[in-house]
Amino acid sequence: MKQKNMWKAVIAVAVALAFVLPGTAVFAYDKELMNNSEITVEIDSAGLYPFSYRNEKSGDTAISSTSDASDFGVLGDTFYGYICYDSGGVLPNGPVSFQSDNPGTITLLKETVSSSFISGGTWADGIWYGCQYDNGWLWTIDEVTGNMTLIGGGGDSLNGLAYDPITGKMYGAGSYDLYVINMSNGGQTYVGSFNNGGIIVGIAFDGEGNLYGEDIGTDSLYSINTVTGAATLIGPFGMNLGYAQDMAYDIDNNILYLAAFTGNGYLCTCDVATGALTIVGEFQRNAEIDGFAIPYTISQPPETPERPEGPTEGIVDYNYTFSTSTTDPEGNQVYYKWNWDDGTFSNWLGPYDSGDVVLAHHTWTGAGTYEVKVKAKDIYSHESSWSDPKTTHIVNKATLEIGNITGGLFKVNAVIKNTGGVDALAVNWSISLDGGFILAGKETSGRITGISAGGEVAISSGFIFGFGKTVITVSAETAGSSDIVEQDAFVLLFFIK
Repeated sequence: MKQKNMWKAVIAVAVALAFVLPGTAVFAYDKELMNNSEITVEIDSAGLYPFSYRNEKSGDTAISSTSDASDFGVLGDTFYGYICYDSGGVLPNGPVSFQSDNPGTITLLKETVSSSFISGGTWADGIWYGCQYDNGWLWTIDEVTGNMTLIGGGGDSLNGLAYDPITGKMYGAGSYDLYVINMSNGGQTYVGSFNNGGIIVGIAFDGEGNLYGEDIGTDSLYSINTVTGAATLIGPFGMNLGYAQDMAYDIDNNILYLAAFTGNGYLCTCDVATGALTIVGEFQRNAEIDGFAIPYTISQPPETPERPEGPTEGIVDYNYTFSTSTTDPEGNQVYYKWNWDDGTFSNWLGPYDSGDVVLAHHTWTGAGTYEVKVKAKDIYSHESSWSDPKTTHIVNKATLEIGNITGGLFKVNAVIKNTGGVDALAVNWSISLDGGFILAGKETSGRITGISAGGEVAISSGFIFGFGKTVITVSAETAGSSDIVEQDAFVLLFFIK
């Protein structure tokens, strides 16, 4: 335990030296490999500098990816970073690009013009931003030419930089503290301490506004509260990290990456649930990459959904169906939230494909006039406005009850009552006899146009002729209400008792 703590202390001192003197050798490179190899520099026709390092004598590539990048869902997108250290001095300090599935080949965009290295990077509104380590100055970097433009600001030293795509705010990380960064002038506003006992060297937001931190003091992943700055442990990386490095989130593919450094430089994916790292591949010449930034689609919210389709009137305690649809500008899947105007909302329902017609159901328990609205959000939680309302009038329902059932000559009589608060419309009824020897009048049915609230209507069967014990069943049904009653009887020819 004491040896581990001593090693961490040495790491902490070395981090500071590496940050202050980025050109200082950090770990000894493989001298035998260097002495038995030739350095080949290839210049492309566009004036960019993809440097490749290979062992000419053996014919083998000196640095190669440790695994098939496709194993990790890495798609071969272009990532950006800043080389702050190459043991052989072949790769100058400056902005670079590389492919996510091939970190072993790095393209230098342009040599740096900053007085100290770019320690943190982020992508914001289509622009690559970086922060300078020693004084926290804010820069923009052209991802095509590598041109660096100073915005300024600064104050405290910064290790990391991250942009929240949900709130539109930029944040900077010192070793122990979180800041809000003014994107127009680089000014810093203190948020709070990480208070985790480590050294935060990189931060990154996912597409839902969750902030993560890379700590090389504890070799662990943290979640960071953007209101207080407090860092909460997620889990260990499983690698012993040290010196300048950075993290970035691939929002389009929902993958957190580290440009990690252990003495060797690696591109790694990071499990945001556990913190565990998986190596995608070694960086060319085991370069120390900082200022890490990953472009992403600037997602727009879905279009405002169509005004809901559904009933314009109904009764309480009845389940009604409504429909709507919308499209997402990027074709992303869509969720819907419904406002039923009775104090209740649906959950976010979905996801559904862009353009699909979707259904939702609701039951009102009280009479009233309701304005039903719906809104949508995409998979990145970008929300639309509420739709125009659909007006639905809900009234108290009719309540049917079967009254007295009587027999007599030739027929059965019954009463249907409406004890509800509204008229019962389109009431279907039937009288049937089951059992005995019934030659005529076994079943009679009919339809009543309406029964007023508190009213009743008498119904009668058709002519009945037969003999024996039977069961008379009388039923009535309207929207939202029904009743059924059975009664024993005896038929003697044309008399029912």
